[in-house]
Amino acid sequence: MNSYGLTQFVHQPTRNNNILHLVLSSSNTIISDINILPPIGASDHNVVMLDMNLVNSTSDFNSSDLTFFDWSHADYAMISKDLNAIDWNCVFQYCFNVEECWSVFTELLMQSVDKHVPVVQKRKRKAKQSIHHYPKYIRKLCKEKAIAWKRWKITNLECGKCIYKSVAVKCSSAISKYRAAKELELIRKNNVGSFYNYVNKKN
Repeated sequence: MNSYGLTQFVHQPTRNNNILHLVLSSSNTIISDINILPPIGASDHNVVMLDMNLVNSTSDFNSSDLTFFDWSHADYAMISKDLNAIDWNCVFQYCFNVEECWSVFTELLMQSVDKHVPVVQKRKRKAKQSIHHYPKYIRKLCKEKAIAWKRWKITNLECGKCIYKSVAVKCSSAISKYRAAKELELIRKNNVGSFYNYVNKKN
């Protein structure tokens, strides 16, 4: 991978003693922190959690606003007129490969788009995070699962792996049964509004 200018950031096993998950980047500073966490449910693949160093180059950008082109009110006739007025043979004579041709074409196209396609700005809605409030016995199983995973990773013993897998299956089964019971309770209420509210939270 180094021969292609890529850096691999995952250096700890993500399944048993093997590194199966890749986090690749051409920049060795884009990732500031990476952690290997316990698997989700009964999966045997660990979770890879990372923080990225991304800087917004537009200083006046408002993260709560969405800006996009309103193509339904675009003046396509003027865009076509602009493109037809360009001497493409003259433009492309200084391009020596397809990438340069594409770059020049898109630049000229976007100049016309900026002139003849109105921009619309809308307030971005904050997505509601779905938080599961599980009962005490499930929270206890989740905690036991996390502890068993840590012990297995520290000792690297086969018995530790078996204990973790057993607790993970119990935890996953308990969550599935709890959700099934909640869904059955919702169906028996025969409340359409509550049903669609539940479905929307799952999406």
